[in-house]
Amino acid sequence: MFVDWIVHSAERFGTVRVVFAPFGAFGTSVFHAICNSITTNTLRKEGDSLIIDNILSSPLKFTKEQTPGLFLEPDSADTRLSFIMGVMQSLTKCWGMLVNTFDELEPRYLQHLKNILNGKPLWSVGHVVPLGCIANTRGKKSDISEHKLVQWLDSKSPCSVIYVSFGSQAFLTQEQTQALARGLAASHQPFVWSIKVSPESVSAQSNQEELCASYLPEGFMERDIGLVIWGWAPQLVILSHPSVDAFMSHCGWNSTLESILKGVPMVTWPMFGEQHFNSKLVTEELGIGVQFCQDRDAIPCEDKVEKSVRLLLSSDKGTEMRKRAVKFKGLAQPSVGEEGSYTLNLQDFANEMHKLMKCKAEDRVGYGYDVSV
Repeated sequence: MFVDWIVHSAERFGTVRVVFAPFGAFGTSVFHAICNSITTNTLRKEGDSLIIDNILSSPLKFTKEQTPGLFLEPDSADTRLSFIMGVMQSLTKCWGMLVNTFDELEPRYLQHLKNILNGKPLWSVGHVVPLGCIANTRGKKSDISEHKLVQWLDSKSPCSVIYVSFGSQAFLTQEQTQALARGLAASHQPFVWSIKVSPESVSAQSNQEELCASYLPEGFMERDIGLVIWGWAPQLVILSHPSVDAFMSHCGWNSTLESILKGVPMVTWPMFGEQHFNSKLVTEELGIGVQFCQDRDAIPCEDKVEKSVRLLLSSDKGTEMRKRAVKFKGLAQPSVGEEGSYTLNLQDFANEMHKLMKCKAEDRVGYGYDVSV
């Protein structure tokens, strides 16, 4: 989706362009709707909130905490905004679209995307990591063996552990890490925390003891209520374990889908991009999470960290979120079966590509692709 310059290559050579949307139908729909409103000068605000009128029959309200800052006060000189606007404007200049989600999760927003594509084909083909796979299939080598990790998780009660990880693109500062650590300690809930700090910080410390002393509050490790992993963690292994009952995440779409597909509710800290929209989907549309912080430069409120963790792991409201998360997991499982939506959509996409391969370039216009678009 983000290599929109391919539009011109497709036009020049008379070939087709199929867009892959790496995040879900909700996030893609909201991005497109906001950019379209900016283009037509119809962006509607109420105080610090954005009101999106052109997705569903009833308006969607996005508070300041749910909206990337560049959309609250659009500046035409902002290169990030110009880039996103270009990407969204090129979205419909395609032959078809693949979306990294599954039909049963976002049916209304998949239909909205179909509407803006005006009859062009759309296939939901997520999640791109197989549901049955729980090995560490992506990422780098972890600093803990899978055996030791599972052994530690086995020692905890079912549905008692929170997994904490904020993806590969955001490195927490010392101040952010310490505030988060104090909030986790105050919750008195066991945790697995994958801490990623900048490469410069890692190279400046000779060992893990120095990293702990630099980034974590004094005495934090001696509390012995959590497991700290410096760097990569086998996320699917952790989310699949019965002792894990919550996922504190930046709400990147892959992590969000993995949590949903494993039936694990979320504590969210969206940091940039569509993560804000993913957090709204999780907390409001699906009702399987709670947001405690926003933006990559924010310092987490220790009290909010503690209360959010306790809410998911030791309250009736958290139990209800868990039940809903398990329900969505149940919806996802059949999608990869022989007659499931994922399987059928992927087969249909492959069949359409085979048909196109047999077409001569001059015949593709009649097949449904207008090279002059």
